[in-house]
Amino acid sequence: MALYEHILLPEQVKVSTDYSPRSQGGGSKELPARDRQAHSDQLLSLFLNAQSENEEVKQNMINLVLPARDGMYVEYVGEPNFDLASGSLEDTRSEIRLLNTRQIKTVNDDIQYLSTVFIPSGKEDKFINKINDYASTEKDTIKGDPKHNRLISSINHIRLAQLNSLWTGNAANFPSENNDWYEVWIRTANNNKEEIHRRFKTTIDLLNIQYKQNAILQFPERSIFMIEANKDSLLLLLQASNLLAEIRDISPLSSFFINERPHEQQEWVDDLISRTTFDYSSNSVVTVIDTGVNNGHPLLSNLMLDDNCDYVIDDGNHSDQNGHGTKMCGIALYGDLAQKLVQTSNVNINHHTSSVKILGRDENQKNIWGDLTNQSVQKSRITFPNKKICYCLAITAGECENGKPTSWSGAIDSISLNEGQLFLISAGNINDYNGANKDIINMYPDGNRLMSIQDPAQSWNALTIGAYTELTGINNSDLDNFERVAPKGGMSPFSRTSANWDRKSI
Repeated sequence: MALYEHILLPEQVKVSTDYSPRSQGGGSKELPARDRQAHSDQLLSLFLNAQSENEEVKQNMINLVLPARDGMYVEYVGEPNFDLASGSLEDTRSEIRLLNTRQIKTVNDDIQYLSTVFIPSGKEDKFINKINDYASTEKDTIKGDPKHNRLISSINHIRLAQLNSLWTGNAANFPSENNDWYEVWIRTANNNKEEIHRRFKTTIDLLNIQYKQNAILQFPERSIFMIEANKDSLLLLLQASNLLAEIRDISPLSSFFINERPHEQQEWVDDLISRTTFDYSSNSVVTVIDTGVNNGHPLLSNLMLDDNCDYVIDDGNHSDQNGHGTKMCGIALYGDLAQKLVQTSNVNINHHTSSVKILGRDENQKNIWGDLTNQSVQKSRITFPNKKICYCLAITAGECENGKPTSWSGAIDSISLNEGQLFLISAGNINDYNGANKDIINMYPDGNRLMSIQDPAQSWNALTIGAYTELTGINNSDLDNFERVAPKGGMSPFSRTSANWDRKSI
């Protein structure tokens, strides 16, 4: 056991769950108060209006001699600050499919849930009957509640789905009039994927939409096509196909900016600087404990003053000779820099960032890591005596033995508990995929479970940070003969885990 007890959840309950990307929050479990007759009349009118609009869309596509979808995409909108009973919108026996559920903030900063559903032609009565059953007192449950009460009462509005109803990507990258590459997720079944792919290819060929022929990703019940399109062609695709489930943006590769010529890189940097604002009065600080920082970089110079850069290792050069610390400071300030560079909106940074150099040219002795970390904390507290500081530690040593504490992890536990400091520690990377670990990548994600997190990420009182990926890089000719390992939003192939630890011995 370590010197200090682990910080446990309320009631000292330990819960273990599998990782699942893109989890959703929840609103109130209570139902909004409804006048059942007025509410059912309103929803029925809205649904019939959506059905009528859908017929107009289909007729317009036929007039243009283009394929027309055989069904309708419907968007259901929940009551603000209440749950939307999305699961009850799906009826697999009737092939009515729930495509996505999203969360937005209203103009009043309320949380509102929206769900998009595909209803095949001829199956519209399934929902109409639920509205009528809700309205009829003769259909009341044994408890005296309206039938389908949780579903119908939770719905605030119904409308024919538009392009934004299927957009689950970054809001700032919503399609424009200009062509770009997008992920189109389509519904599939395990037993007839090839036929579904053929149908979808026929549709996009008729719409003159280009796609990456050798880059179709397949998952249970979903396949992903990479297509080149704009807002108008995506809207035509929505009106033509029954198969759409989601549309997402494709994250730009850092290599795009790295391969730009120097003067072009400078233009990207100057544009980002012109759009960046910084709150100098912020009470929050992120201290990066790493290999130091070269704060002369134009993206850092105005945000990381010399007074914010310190060291506990003096190897004769206080700059970052490795580059890792400088990159981590960039992440701490900007997050995904590639996304910040391509967007056009303002970037607001509302926290200070500082650096303490803990690793120089030579590896530190194992027995001094804890002391150096403690010195780093004290240095940062002197620089920011009246602010709230969290510590980003993205350098790690070798694998920890089954999660057992070390002098380094014990020191972090002590600092966290006795001084109330928050550490965010990297779980560590899986490296050498061309050497000793060349078989691990082919075992994804099981291979990640075999690679244990690294010291001091086993610290009980710190937050250990693994990695997920949203990078696709499919629009890159250098990758034409490669397959993507991880789905967007899935665990990164480079991330370590603690899945193989013997829990009883920890």
